[in-house]
Amino acid sequence: MNCVFCGRIVNIFSTAAILSIYDVKKILQTRNLKFRLYPDQHQWKKIHNTLDVCRWVYNKMVEQTQKRFIMRNDLNYFLTELKEQEPWLYSYHSKMLQMISTQIDSAQKALIQLRKNGHKAKNMKFARYSEYRTITYSQSGFKIQDGFLHLSKIGKIKIIQHRQIPENSKIKQVIITKSKSGKWHACVTCDIVESLFNIPKISFVKSVGIDVGIKSFVYDSDEHNTPNPLNFKKMLKPLVRAQRKVSKCVKNSNNRIKHIKRLQRIHERITNKRNDFQHKLSSIYANH
Repeated sequence: MNCVFCGRIVNIFSTAAILSIYDVKKILQTRNLKFRLYPDQHQWKKIHNTLDVCRWVYNKMVEQTQKRFIMRNDLNYFLTELKEQEPWLYSYHSKMLQMISTQIDSAQKALIQLRKNGHKAKNMKFARYSEYRTITYSQSGFKIQDGFLHLSKIGKIKIIQHRQIPENSKIKQVIITKSKSGKWHACVTCDIVESLFNIPKISFVKSVGIDVGIKSFVYDSDEHNTPNPLNFKKMLKPLVRAQRKVSKCVKNSNNRIKHIKRLQRIHERITNKRNDFQHKLSSIYANH
């Protein structure tokens, strides 16, 4: 990433991304904060129902894009016609359904760019039940208050805020995601206005060269050696045991679904350990 002030190439380890400078003394930043959700049984059914509706609308729009490219505005017109044919869609938040057309429009443009680059990109595929796991509330229909996330047409869900949202920030959108292991998270996107003088200055006097290895995860020019944690190798025994149980189960049986969830929890644990290690290591280099 090019530095805004000096034009040099700088690696940014922080989650904050500078979008635009609109004043000499102030700067606008966009941050994504991920929080854990704990819906009760009634809310769990409502979220799953909303997720199924979003997947149904997504597949209907994908069906329209099989023959030709359709702009986002045309997809929104199609959504309006679909609501007239299916009045029960009015019981779901309108902006949430419109964000599906934005998602499909971005996917279509990405496929066109791949074809221009010489890749053999096929048409968009229909989303299966287990593949579609995202609900997007943009600009309206959400509110975080008193430890609860209020979602339009769904209700209030318990949210664990392990960090406070800055007071001078404005929440732009909330993305509700379901992990493969069945956990629910809310990714909150907010714009933060900060003073230009509060941004940490980047010093080019202290620098370090980093080489990523195999036996050791990182070697640097200060003669520091960070060993590889081998997260996958340490979890190999329970992973093999869980995969063996899945392979012995009858396909499409309840017992197989139960063991698949256990297998997915192990994979999620490995991913969390990798992310935790990499973020802590990158923070050390960024701070020093």
